[in-house]
Amino acid sequence: MKRRKPGNDILRMLAGKWKPVYAVYAFIPALILNVILNYLWIPVYGATGAAWATNISYTFGTAIFLLFYTRVIRISPAELIHFRLQDFSFIRHPQKLIKWNQPN
Repeated sequence: MKRRKPGNDILRMLAGKWKPVYAVYAFIPALILNVILNYLWIPVYGATGAAWATNISYTFGTAIFLLFYTRVIRISPAELIHFRLQDFSFIRHPQKLIKWNQPN
């Protein structure tokens, strides 16, 4: 069974609402930030600088993308990161995480 990534679900939802271009709008500035940080940090820090530049630019792009996502589905950004008790129900019932393949 193929596992799905949560980010792919968000992209599919935006594409379903005819807004796939928001991913481009979010990650073009992240790409530019990555190039600038690489230019500044690789000569000084080498591969470690490149890794940090990539981490920072991906985090920046993801934050912008989530802001677009909250606008499209009309919720506040705080509501997106607000945790509820039911979000952690898998701790009490781990068997719900396992999908048993039983013959029909």
